[in-house]
Amino acid sequence: MGLSYTYMRLADRLNALSVNLNDIKLAEARIRSTLPMTSMKRVQGRKNDQWLKCEFENTTQSFKVRGALNAVLQLDPDQRSRGVLARSSGNFAQAIAYCGQLLGIKITVVMPETAPVTKLNATLGWGATVEQFGQIPREGDQRAREIQAEHGQTLISSFDDLRVIAGQGTIGLELASQLDGIGTVYCPIGGGGLLAGIAVAIKSLRPEVQIVAVEPENANDFFQSWTQQQWVEIPFPHSIADGLKVSKVGAHNWAILQHLVDRVITVSDDDIRWAVGDLWTNQSVRVEPSGAVSYVGMCNDGETVGPQVCILSGGNVDQSVFEDCLLAYPRLNLERTPS
Repeated sequence: MGLSYTYMRLADRLNALSVNLNDIKLAEARIRSTLPMTSMKRVQGRKNDQWLKCEFENTTQSFKVRGALNAVLQLDPDQRSRGVLARSSGNFAQAIAYCGQLLGIKITVVMPETAPVTKLNATLGWGATVEQFGQIPREGDQRAREIQAEHGQTLISSFDDLRVIAGQGTIGLELASQLDGIGTVYCPIGGGGLLAGIAVAIKSLRPEVQIVAVEPENANDFFQSWTQQQWVEIPFPHSIADGLKVSKVGAHNWAILQHLVDRVITVSDDDIRWAVGDLWTNQSVRVEPSGAVSYVGMCNDGETVGPQVCILSGGNVDQSVFEDCLLAYPRLNLERTPS
């Protein structure tokens, strides 16, 4: 009686959201011929039943291409002819640039002056026009609006766009088809589009699954929002996880996530460095710090319900950052190993 009532209340919440399961299924139909399903890799050497969802296998080495492609494919001919504009620190920049090359659409991206070189070069390599401006998202957003007002491109948010959210939700559809009996899904959160899409898909298909957000403790705006049950903005954070550095989650995402997330875990930058090193050393997986956050959450969590899946969201890491993580790994791993 109690469990059925809980699921009924969840169904009511899902029905009231701005993105639903049908939106995500339509997104999958749009992108599937271009983007094949990413694999699941079982974690080796751990006692628990744990899995890695390998989003670094996508064309641009991150999940972002799902939402970008779903959004761009829905533009009308006039919007395509005028071009697309985005503001991104890196992974969405690459994703939208790839979509532009694929579909013959001019792409302009505003990236911060501090953007990782790997992500900047990849974006340019896909043929986008890049303007580096400012150091924090608010500055980049303002510059993007100025460019839009001058040239009339369609501005697509990297995380706070319903089409983008639905595209990221296709990961949830894949999880449900790839692994029976999922108990817990661990997902990184920055702007929230990835987590929002996955949460809608998973909770619609398997309401019993626990959705756990994992966030850098130095960029814990969502943790504060979720615990206080109000949309919190923090000063621009500093973290090794460059893709998760935001002051607050997107408005659309907050409206979804406050109803569907079961728990939030925060992790330190040293935890993230350890995860990058451990994934490479023991799982032969190379990911960027933002992509490794969910792995830390899964390994640290004391309230697990299994099988457990963590979303490895991206693999675009500067070589210098990757090497720093590998150098720190032996010490960090020793500190984590019980004596």
